[in-house]
Amino acid sequence: MSNAVLRILDLMQGVFRWLGADYDILRTIVEVKFKMQNRRPMASFSQYKSYNNDQDTNNSFWMMVGILSIFGGLMGISIFFIDKPYYAYALPFGYIMIMSVLTLVTDFSSLLLDTTDNVVLLPRPVTGRTILLARLVHIASYVLILSYGIALLPLIFTLFKYGILAFLAFALAVFVLAMLSVFFTSLLYMLLMQFTSEERLKDIISYFQIVFTLLVTAGYQMVGRIFTWLDLDTTAVAIRGWHYALPPLWFSGWMQFVIKGAPSFWILSLLSFGIPLLAMWILIRYLAPQFTQKIAQMGVGDGGGSEKVITQKRGGFVSRLASLMTRSHLEKAIFELSWKITARDRKFKMRTYPTFGSLIPLVFVFGKELFDPQKWSEMAQGYLYLMLLYMAHIIAGTFQSQSHFSEDFKAAWVYFATPTDSPRDVVVGNIKAILLKFYTPFYLLLSAFVLTIWGIKALDDLYLAFVASVCLSMIESKIGSQNRLPFSKSLATMKEAGQTSQFVIFMLLLPICGFGHWGLTFIPFGVPVACVFATFIAYVLYKQFDKLTWESFDL
Repeated sequence: MSNAVLRILDLMQGVFRWLGADYDILRTIVEVKFKMQNRRPMASFSQYKSYNNDQDTNNSFWMMVGILSIFGGLMGISIFFIDKPYYAYALPFGYIMIMSVLTLVTDFSSLLLDTTDNVVLLPRPVTGRTILLARLVHIASYVLILSYGIALLPLIFTLFKYGILAFLAFALAVFVLAMLSVFFTSLLYMLLMQFTSEERLKDIISYFQIVFTLLVTAGYQMVGRIFTWLDLDTTAVAIRGWHYALPPLWFSGWMQFVIKGAPSFWILSLLSFGIPLLAMWILIRYLAPQFTQKIAQMGVGDGGGSEKVITQKRGGFVSRLASLMTRSHLEKAIFELSWKITARDRKFKMRTYPTFGSLIPLVFVFGKELFDPQKWSEMAQGYLYLMLLYMAHIIAGTFQSQSHFSEDFKAAWVYFATPTDSPRDVVVGNIKAILLKFYTPFYLLLSAFVLTIWGIKALDDLYLAFVASVCLSMIESKIGSQNRLPFSKSLATMKEAGQTSQFVIFMLLLPICGFGHWGLTFIPFGVPVACVFATFIAYVLYKQFDKLTWESFDL
């Protein structure tokens, strides 16, 4: 792929020289960047890392393109079902633009904001415009492949339904839309670098990655339902004032203009090509020096001067909560350590926060009943809320299992330097922190919703489900944490180490608890008696941690 891009650049070298770049240097930079990119896995598919150093390929990128192509095809079905191109193409164009921008932000930030090449380039006579154009060419190449991958099936649908002219118009629109996505992404980075620090910028990018995952999850559920929600066949084609602010509607207007010959869409057609060309010209001619200067400043100290002294307070909410929930100084220290690491570790947040997106399908399962108070009385007659309560354990189980892994796993030697004969406080302190920080607030919100619909009769069910989840967390810690202390294992061992415990908890014990709880509702006083029994089991499991020994753990 990189060789094909370089050949195309050779054909366009006159354009780059006209833009003020040194083409020979630009070509070399682009070639090196392609090699760097092909040797790293995509952030969204890091588990598919290629270990063959002899191949200059990146299978994870093509896998991502393939998956997004399937979703693009689902979005493109609107071309067949909606006879009005203005509405039919709005969904594919919107999906292409959103996925392109989010993918650029999530997967290319490490290269777009890479500062390692500053050591090589800045001391040499390389202009800022050359560096920026090299970055843009590299990113544009990937986003074009991604955009055309997403648009592959819609392109085929267009060819079959509207012919070759509409096919070419759609292909041209995808190209321009991809360039517009590059502009918006670059502008976003510039604004972020203008008002935030480098560390804060990385945090913001990690949040974009989480939003990316949630959007994919929600989008998967919405595709099959969107045509039920909208009755576009009976809706007349009309341009509203706010349509001019949405780029996907510019391009769908262009398709309406080409396919139907509608003269009223000439303004949208003009915007679809005029604005992207103007945006790229502004980016290259005026924003290039500022962007390169910001990149050069990243990762560079102030060169001296007084150091800022940061004083941390030992008190605060976390410290008071740790004192209340723990029984020893070591357990309290581990509680605070786990609480703070999970708040600051970007990789941990990337691995765990998208778990909340796994509960999004429940909104579609319950459907409109969740948002229609008139239907709540019908729901209150059953025990549908039990599924909600036990599905919530996915949050506790995921955060608990992921708390054993860290990039800084070598620092776990400090556990063995603690003056204690048992690792009990280390393990229990981590479990308490995870349950209180992530699972308990979510469960309280869920409980408020359940009590609103089902009333006070669900109190014993809420208590039993919560205790069952705590028991499952302790069982998972016993099964999955053998030889694993908090944040003590490398991320490379995560997939292999977590398979057994996750299967046992999520696929066996969790369904057994859920169905068992449902069965108890048919037995008089079954749930209250089970609450007492479950509390006793939780106490027994909790006391089992006192038997832990350091010999069962290693680094």
